[in-house]
Amino acid sequence: MLMVLSGPDAPASVYAVNPGPLALTDFWQNYPWYQRYVLIPYVWLVGKDSWHAAQTAIYCAVDASVENDTGKYYRLITGFTFVV
Repeated sequence: MLMVLSGPDAPASVYAVNPGPLALTDFWQNYPWYQRYVLIPYVWLVGKDSWHAAQTAIYCAVDASVENDTGKYYRLITGFTFVV
């Protein structure tokens, strides 16, 4: 994908981003009630709202320190620290 997107005058970086489990979204509305009954208590403990889940993608898009780290996997961004 990097070879397709980048050119000599338009370099591109490609990242794999995992936002983590989402708790406070409409994602769960299409699950049957019995699955929600089992899964939602767990997700409420470890899940995030959509704002916190987006921080990983935003970090990769705007932080200059990851500009040359193309092809890496990012997850669990908290502020400006990350776990690879």
